[in-house]
Amino acid sequence: MKQGAFCAICGNTNAPLYDAFCEVCYWKENQSISLKQKSVDLGICIECGAVHLPSGWTNSNTEEDIIQTVLDNTYRWINADIDVEIETQPLQWPRWEDGKPQLIVEITAMDNRIEEFNIHIEQHSLEFNFNWSTCKACGMKKTGGNVTLQFRANNRQMTEEEKSEFEAMVTELVQKSQKINPMAFVVNVTETKYGLDLKLASKLLAESIIAELKKKWIGVAEKNFKLVGEDRDGQRKYAATYLYRIPGVVPGDFVEFEGQLALINSISSKGVEATYVRNGEQITIEKWEDLLPTDPKPFPVSYLIVSHNHSTESYELMDLQDYHTFEVQQDEFPIPLPIGETLLFLEWRGKIFLKPE
Repeated sequence: MKQGAFCAICGNTNAPLYDAFCEVCYWKENQSISLKQKSVDLGICIECGAVHLPSGWTNSNTEEDIIQTVLDNTYRWINADIDVEIETQPLQWPRWEDGKPQLIVEITAMDNRIEEFNIHIEQHSLEFNFNWSTCKACGMKKTGGNVTLQFRANNRQMTEEEKSEFEAMVTELVQKSQKINPMAFVVNVTETKYGLDLKLASKLLAESIIAELKKKWIGVAEKNFKLVGEDRDGQRKYAATYLYRIPGVVPGDFVEFEGQLALINSISSKGVEATYVRNGEQITIEKWEDLLPTDPKPFPVSYLIVSHNHSTESYELMDLQDYHTFEVQQDEFPIPLPIGETLLFLEWRGKIFLKPE
């Protein structure tokens, strides 16, 4: 402190000064924090205890969680420098049986920004008046959502395994998403002869499900919006429909691809995984839209491998039904055929193939 300096208000010459004020006079004229308002009205969902904050509805809460949520969000109604430490605690607890419960929060500010002064502590109180209402999520559960997600297969019925995997995926995603999004829930599930229809509470959940589907099955995603009315504020309301369609073949199907017979192994995010029957080559079919099971289907036949002709590089096979024999070229098969054994083949469009394992 400069010699001869004194407080501009009280004239004290024996105290540290800041902006020409001693500590006592400075804090009479200044505050560490200020309240944006003294009383705050908050909506509380009568169904689940969600709190309607300025940022939107929270997830469901117990009575204790409601109080903690308010304490954690009291900063929204405080003007304060980031370096001021703030603590909150209930000063008056709400009476939940009242028509309009009230919570009074005590706010303690600890300010150590002025090096010349001791740490400054000041206290304020803020009233929270709770109004019983219904959150958007609970309202949606009663009235149904405006978002539909359809899971389909191309030109075929879905398998039970596909439906089970899809339902497990959605359940896991909802459980994860509800921690941050109270609208992440399924209103209902309808099974049709074409697939599964989900009624959802939010478009965000629909987008998340579509993203997960793309990670598991290659397919095509579509979305459409239909005007269904207006809300109280005159904002247009739309019903959204999302569709995800996966290939029309399943593991075990035979298809014709690029002129060759192929066996479907699986469907992945990369494409339809298959094996060429003639040579056993593994392939991934990305252009799956026109894939359909072969018509006619290959049918199994048994032939005895009679002999192998090295000069013509051919096998002689015998049909054990009528004992007629015929020749086939050895390059028609991916492996040597064992002489004297009976093997199971597939016959398709006049050609025979060694049946895949």
